Amino acid sequence: MDPPGQEQKEWRVRAWIRTAGVLVVALLAVMNLPSMERRLNPEGLPASDRVWGYLMLCGAVLATWLVAFRPRVRLSSERWVEVRNPCRTSRFHADDVVAVEPSLYGVVLVLRDGRRPWTIAFQATLAWSGEPRWFDLAEAITGERPVAEAVED
Repeated sequence: MDPPGQEQKEWRVRAWIRTAGVLVVALLAVMNLPSMERRLNPEGLPASDRVWGYLMLCGAVLATWLVAFRPRVRLSSERWVEVRNPCRTSRFHADDVVAVEPSLYGVVLVLRDGRRPWTIAFQATLAWSGEPRWFDLAEAITGERPVAEAVED
């Protein structure tokens, strides 16, 4: 999107979530491969069950990639926004964004024409700094930083 040397901002799924996804897939492989491979376990699963085991392991790898590694939001130096989700990518100019709102599964960008592209790159996870990460996105796109609401007991 940007020529080399141009500044752009990019937000991805948190590193610890990506790491957890890889660890889960690795754990599934370690737990299931010995029973699926005949050379490791001569008394292993029948051939039809091994096929399903490999398909499920491949499905876990694909799901981890789609949910933890593919999603991102990129803001180019020309102020073009690219929102990439597991199965869809949206591109629009930052001036078309009228609001940035949190949602149950991430953040929704409300556009002038009524479209509402969303991103799961900003899941509602613990904010170490006291503010959610999507505040940085909202400020970069709209120029205004949202105000954190006080939580009452």
